[in-house]
Amino acid sequence: MPKPDMSKVDHDVTVDAKEEASECHPRQKCFGRLINHKPNEDRPNLKLKGVVLVNIKRPLLVVTRDISADEELFFDYGVRPGQFNEGYDMSFLLPERSRKRKRDVLLACAMEGVPDEMQEKHGMYEALTKEMEASDDELFFQTYRMSKEHMDFIASCVSSLIEKNDTVTRPAIVAECRLAMTLRFLASGDSMFSLSIASRVSRAALSGIIMETCQALWTVLQPLYMKPPTEEDLKLVSREFNDLWQFPNCIGAVDGKHCRIHKPPNSGSDYHNFYDFESIVLMAVVDARYRFLYIDVGAKGKENDSTVFKRSSFGKALEVNRLPVPGDKELPNTSCPLPHVFIGDEAFPLKTNFLKPFSRYGDLTTDKKIFNYRLSRARRVVENTFGILASRFQVLKSTKMGKLDTIDHIVKAVCVLHNFLMVTNAQNGNSYVTPVLVDREANGQIIPGSWRRQSIPVLPSGNISGNFSGRDALKIREAFKDYFCGVGRVPWQDEAILRGNF
Repeated sequence: MPKPDMSKVDHDVTVDAKEEASECHPRQKCFGRLINHKPNEDRPNLKLKGVVLVNIKRPLLVVTRDISADEELFFDYGVRPGQFNEGYDMSFLLPERSRKRKRDVLLACAMEGVPDEMQEKHGMYEALTKEMEASDDELFFQTYRMSKEHMDFIASCVSSLIEKNDTVTRPAIVAECRLAMTLRFLASGDSMFSLSIASRVSRAALSGIIMETCQALWTVLQPLYMKPPTEEDLKLVSREFNDLWQFPNCIGAVDGKHCRIHKPPNSGSDYHNFYDFESIVLMAVVDARYRFLYIDVGAKGKENDSTVFKRSSFGKALEVNRLPVPGDKELPNTSCPLPHVFIGDEAFPLKTNFLKPFSRYGDLTTDKKIFNYRLSRARRVVENTFGILASRFQVLKSTKMGKLDTIDHIVKAVCVLHNFLMVTNAQNGNSYVTPVLVDREANGQIIPGSWRRQSIPVLPSGNISGNFSGRDALKIREAFKDYFCGVGRVPWQDEAILRGNF
């Protein structure tokens, strides 16, 4: 730390006790500050008891006895802990001078001034959030992607995991403020620097708060809003896919999404994806109402859908039949039982419990095009789910998420928050998902959702070498194709395949 220009400093300074008494936090009444002027006769002779942190620009002073308003102190910039010329002992609070200069600088910066007063009076939570709570519900929703009632509920759930105790030097940041800063970071994707300025919290502290709060969100909300589905849950998903998307026996749509990251050190091209940026992959299974059933986070960006799927916990469980998949069921208006299936694009393997479209590079008959259209129509729910997620939580479109382990916690947190908001908003009119945000249909024609104009695309599809299909899987796909072209047809499908590339 460079030594200040002593010629510009008035060494005769006093404690402005009147000012400090009016501004100090109630749990911080022992804190005072030195200012560069002489005491006036009309200033009260108020004493501040205990330890007093004193700051003029950068240097620090710790006093262990009472200081009155009319007392003059001589401050020597050159002293070290335990060497103050008036005998004031600060060695109990400041450690021995470190061999590393960086530690001294960080210590001084962390203790400089009275940052707690700034945070409490002018921080984002104390100033902006409380003002919005009282006057502007819409602005509050745009800021945090949820209502005040929803934030209060989450705060009551996670507060025991994120609240901290006050220390000798300063009061702890309250749990509600920690949650507000985290939700704003997830919703906006702002840099740590800009959020630090808005919240009056250091970047180092803010980073730790976000990491810890994201972990708490997953720990508390996952058992409530993203618990592993049971067989009965998947039967309900199957009914909803048939009611909403006319695809019976479907128990989930599968796809992956790239999440932007900074290139990790010494990673080569491991995280460089098809779209020419660094990313990790979020692999997900969603239901018919845009809610996550399973997620897997952390695969490297260069990997394709099929590889990520096979290595994911979901893919491994599906391979060995450890998922609670319901038994075979007859398709509507037929006597032919068929298995319940997941659906995905061409990059995934065709299995008896996983359907994918016929290859567009082969000889596609009209029947095959109809099957591809019906599968694509149902599979759009996973694309729209990713679109909703990235549109509402802009952090997924930035590179501000930090280290790889931090990114995993952030992605899990936004996914479980998405499920929470989908469930709770559906009960009171879904302001979280507006009608124009997702794809919709008019007379059988698809109108793209607004998220498609602003979001990062999902993983590229493509045939994978060695991705061969068994005979039973081919027969099951043929049976679904015959159903969609027969008793299960919908009036608009013939016109739809003429307009689209299926």
